[in-house]
Amino acid sequence: MTCRSRSRRAAPWASWASRGPASRPRPGSRSGSPEGARTQVEDVRARAVAYGRQGGDILFFQGLTLIVGSTEEEAERKLADYREHTSLEGFAAHMSGSLQLDLSQVDFDAPVGEIDTNGVQGFVRSLVEGAPDKTWTFGEVLRARAWTRPVAGVPERIADELERWRDAGVDGVNLAYVTSPGTFTDFADQLAPVLQKRGLLKTAYEEGTLRQKLFGRGDRLPTSHPAARHRRG
Repeated sequence: MTCRSRSRRAAPWASWASRGPASRPRPGSRSGSPEGARTQVEDVRARAVAYGRQGGDILFFQGLTLIVGSTEEEAERKLADYREHTSLEGFAAHMSGSLQLDLSQVDFDAPVGEIDTNGVQGFVRSLVEGAPDKTWTFGEVLRARAWTRPVAGVPERIADELERWRDAGVDGVNLAYVTSPGTFTDFADQLAPVLQKRGLLKTAYEEGTLRQKLFGRGDRLPTSHPAARHRRG
């Protein structure tokens, strides 16, 4: 599911609205901020221009999990409840099936600094080597991967955070859901009206292909795109 803004070519976003009580940074909390996104967006678009493309030829969509509550306390309770019921074994089984590798071979309680990356496949190695704190267990790192940057709060607070992502240059949000239909109901009933009021979410569907809706330059690749030279007819 993708949010889009009508005032810009795509929509706005945000960072963590809440991490809840924690005595140390959660795995993955050092990345995924609007400031970090701004650096990446500017770098990639500058490279595109250097290769003769337009910076706007590349759009950036940030993955977020939006936890909406009628009060901050309700949103915090939801997030805490969701975290409590997160199943590492279930997520590991899901990832194992998708990646065709067996994550059960790795000890979830082992500090990542003690895991021999020479004996594991690339995905596991990337999780282990990407952990900024080697005292985290593999289970903690895996739990962070299971969550797509949660943003919890009342609709107005979440909208504030999404505006920060937009202002950082991010074009849209790829919304991850926790429960179905609960996540979608909360979004439609509570958050969507606030986002539409701020111009962060479209109020009607536009005509044309997905390419037209995203870039606003027609239904076909522009002539400046390298693939356009292979067009027939």
